[in-house]
Amino acid sequence: MDSAGKDKLGNFEGEHSKSGVNGEEIKDLSNIDDLRACIKKALDDEKLLEQMFTLLKIGIEGRKGSLYIPELGVTYDFLAQLLDNVKVGIVIFSKDGKPLFSNSTARQMLGISADYAGKGMIPPHLEKFFHEEFMEKLFKPAVEADSPVKGVLRCEMNGKTLYLDGVVSPLTILGQEKCFIVGFIDVTDLYDLRTKFEQASREWELVFDSISSMIVFVDNEYKILKLNAAARELAGKKFKDGMKCYELFHNLSEPPSYCPMKETVESGEPKEVKAYEPYLDKYFWFRTAPVFNNDGDLIGAIDIIDDITEEEKLRKEIQEGRTRYYGILQNSPFGIITMTAAGDPLYMNDAARRILRVPGNAVIDKNVYDQRVSPRARKMHKMFIETFFEPALKTKDVVHGEILERTDKGEVLVVRGAIAPIIEDDEIKELIFMFIDDTERWKLYRSVIEHRNKLQAVFDNVAAGIMMTDANLKVQYMNANAYKILGLPPDYDYSDKVPDELFGTEDFKKHIQQQAIETMSTVRGVIFLKRGTVQRALEVATAPIFGRDETTLHGWAIMFSDITERWELEQMKTQFVSLVSHELRTPLTSIKGSREPFIDVNGVLSS
Repeated sequence: MDSAGKDKLGNFEGEHSKSGVNGEEIKDLSNIDDLRACIKKALDDEKLLEQMFTLLKIGIEGRKGSLYIPELGVTYDFLAQLLDNVKVGIVIFSKDGKPLFSNSTARQMLGISADYAGKGMIPPHLEKFFHEEFMEKLFKPAVEADSPVKGVLRCEMNGKTLYLDGVVSPLTILGQEKCFIVGFIDVTDLYDLRTKFEQASREWELVFDSISSMIVFVDNEYKILKLNAAARELAGKKFKDGMKCYELFHNLSEPPSYCPMKETVESGEPKEVKAYEPYLDKYFWFRTAPVFNNDGDLIGAIDIIDDITEEEKLRKEIQEGRTRYYGILQNSPFGIITMTAAGDPLYMNDAARRILRVPGNAVIDKNVYDQRVSPRARKMHKMFIETFFEPALKTKDVVHGEILERTDKGEVLVVRGAIAPIIEDDEIKELIFMFIDDTERWKLYRSVIEHRNKLQAVFDNVAAGIMMTDANLKVQYMNANAYKILGLPPDYDYSDKVPDELFGTEDFKKHIQQQAIETMSTVRGVIFLKRGTVQRALEVATAPIFGRDETTLHGWAIMFSDITERWELEQMKTQFVSLVSHELRTPLTSIKGSREPFIDVNGVLSS
């Protein structure tokens, strides 16, 4: 029997008694050393093993069990008892597959009752196992090969599943009759454990290969022991068994100068480094960790590698973009301040320093608003918080506004701008405040307002009606007298109205405005309005309003006054003159007709 067969029957070690080994009969079955010695001797000697089972067969066929076996120093009964004490199931089959002998371990393991033991019959509950598993996988192959065949068999019995690890070996009895000895052990627990282990191993391999990072396991000599799928993909066909990591990934004969794996192997400490690898033209992030055995000895290292090429390119682009960005900000005419969500300034360009009178050598941090650094910045900071910063934090949106600061000397600084939050993952990371010194515009605006108020006062006290339109003749303004003259209520909405709609006649457009548009000059005229049964006469003058270039038309100024009474007087005067003229003309005609007889043919009044 080969060494594997011996392992199945048990490993018997230690010092053994020589009783029963050198021809002496063993009588005390309790002496386990004697039993082990006997079994060991039998297993070590193929001839003795054959004789042993020959005698077993003789005993099976009805011979007396007291037959003595000189070579083993035991009787048949003793040998049968001995095999019953072996923790290995043993069954002897004839060459045609009939069971001749089974020890108690085999019977107990397979649930074989005494009714079937040694009678050449297969119990019903083992029929399927015997024909489909045992005969097909072990027995027939052993018969055909005439040599031992090993395998694991699955046996379904009484609702349970057993896994039996067995071997079938051919045996020739007395040089003539051949039979087959079967030894097997119950490996169900081991098989279940191995199944679970294999499943766990497959799951671990799946997880190991599903990790996107490259993982390399090396020994103390940098020899690659294992690569995950990502690492194998990077290595490609260049990888060969026995290669060292620096040969595969760096194409070098020794570790590169920056190699963290070398430091880990030498120091037993984790290391990490980000570096550019010229051989692969990529940037990598290397993270190494030592691997120890149960005794605490360093046996290798694991290197977790991430390809950060795109990240590095993006970082460089961001850095270059940031440089360009701050270059633009620095040269911007607008004041620009970036700050944290807590309000601490991070950056302030030259324009901002100039507007807030912050010294050029002042460090840009929260102390920049200190009174000693810049009194103006200190004073405006509180107004900035109330007007811009707090509303931006609350709304997470752009906030526009204006800050006005007056000094004790009466100086005015007006800052107009907007603050915008920079949001990531719904959280404000930074804020950027862009502003201008709007003092001059504010002063100009104040001047315009004062001028407008003066004009408003003048317009409101002028007896005539005044109407202002844009270039499209849409009314933009009317003074109080305009409402009064036109008979409109004070709250009348003239939005999107044109003068003709307010006058209630197209006379203005036909006789005055059209001519003014054609000549781009002031045109005067009289128009007539009807308010119910009353007709009123208005004297109207319209003039174009040009911009500073005196060519761009901005709108029209229309002034009108009620001349109804004067017009009526003019009408009465005209009628009176016409009447008087008519009355005087009638007697003169009669006189002229009566004097004709006194005129001679030569047209001279005769004497």
